[in-house]
Amino acid sequence: MTAVTVPDSATKDSLVAIYGEDVLDNLACTPNPSKHLRFRLDVLNASGPPPSDEDARHRLRFLRSQKAAWEAYLDAAFAFDMFDGTHGKDLRARLIGADDDTFRAAMCECMACWYLAGRLGFGITPCPPGRNQRVLDFKISHVDTELNAEVKAPYRAIPEDEDGWWGDESDMVQRVVEEANKQFSADQPNLLILTPTFRRSVFEGRGQLVRGLFGKEVIAFTIDNRTGAAIGEPWSEFRPDGPFLATKQKNGRWFKPSRQPRNTKVAAVLCIEERLNWNRCYFSGDHVFDESPFNRSWIEHDVLLAHNPHATHPIRQDIWGDIPQLIPQDGKMVWTDGHKVL
Repeated sequence: MTAVTVPDSATKDSLVAIYGEDVLDNLACTPNPSKHLRFRLDVLNASGPPPSDEDARHRLRFLRSQKAAWEAYLDAAFAFDMFDGTHGKDLRARLIGADDDTFRAAMCECMACWYLAGRLGFGITPCPPGRNQRVLDFKISHVDTELNAEVKAPYRAIPEDEDGWWGDESDMVQRVVEEANKQFSADQPNLLILTPTFRRSVFEGRGQLVRGLFGKEVIAFTIDNRTGAAIGEPWSEFRPDGPFLATKQKNGRWFKPSRQPRNTKVAAVLCIEERLNWNRCYFSGDHVFDESPFNRSWIEHDVLLAHNPHATHPIRQDIWGDIPQLIPQDGKMVWTDGHKVL
């Protein structure tokens, strides 16, 4: 892993630089704070020795793990000048504001910067121009490769009044891809970075990413035009209605005269998700034995990359290390780690 350090010209304590006492006081005084804001404050205030109560001790370890992750993200953001200028002020304002969605999006931008620079060793330049005078989040550089990137943080919570749920978040994936396609210009490679918080992680349920980008399996059957009844046995087929493959509108008209899919500016989608990890520490002899699974905890990151086979400017496949990639191969899409596509 390549370490990201804060240069001498920047703050030595990124959390304090963003979340000073006045900011924490303002957040603590928010009327009717959401559970997400309360959690944010718990993370930022997590400190001190482990309490004697086992549950409280486990929770403190988790909060401190999240706090350490946020500090690393902010370190990277400072190192790459993400807090400079007008857009830097906006990023800071979103980080310290009480709104959950804008905070989540801002912290995810910092996380993406940390992952791209610290884990992959890419160069980061904030705020490159996009389409129609829009400003994007990053320009990424690596050896002879440059591409623009936009970060999206879609969120969908499990309703608290429901015991269960069904379905997936492929609709949200599709929506953010189409939104990003409007932001990108068509004259360079473009990367969409998803940092989703879904009911089920994308890494564990890759099908929702595939369905959101490419299409889905449907049950088809033949209809008798006279009676409206089904004829024969139904069958399963793939419907290419995702933004990377769809060529026709619902009314049957082509999206483009070239009959190409409508979303060709987004060359690939990089999905980054946080995951709490822990291990057990066993001691013997004169040492204390602690069998708690939360004895040590930290934040890991699950990452996937899905390429657009019809991208105007494709992104290289050889610069992403061991990240599982969904790539075009022999006329079909396959995962590089052998995972089933659908």
